[in-house]
Amino acid sequence: MCGVNCALAPCFLSGRCRGCRSEDPRQKRTSKWKCRIRRCVLERQLNHCGECPEFPCPTRGSLDKRYRGRYRIDLAENIRRLTALGPEEWGRQVQADYTCPSCGGCIDPYRRTCSACGRPMD
Repeated sequence: MCGVNCALAPCFLSGRCRGCRSEDPRQKRTSKWKCRIRRCVLERQLNHCGECPEFPCPTRGSLDKRYRGRYRIDLAENIRRLTALGPEEWGRQVQADYTCPSCGGCIDPYRRTCSACGRPMD
């Protein structure tokens, strides 16, 4: 919804979270219930922020800034790419971008290391 690739998030991969669209109260990751971006996307009946004519908006500001600073991930750019490419092609490109060239494992975008072999990425 906001540009975070849930499929690469450690909480999603470990099963603690089922993604922002999930309404399952049994999942351990519950911070989504308070997320203003999630609420906005759902209220507007959108798939993601890129479908909104007000994108980018102040509601996204602190999340975008935090991800750029802490993780070097540009969520607004993720949304722009998703909007331009469509979900299937965007998903293929993200998978290629986050596949370890050494072992084929998944690169953790937050730690910037391969979750399978531990190789640092950059």
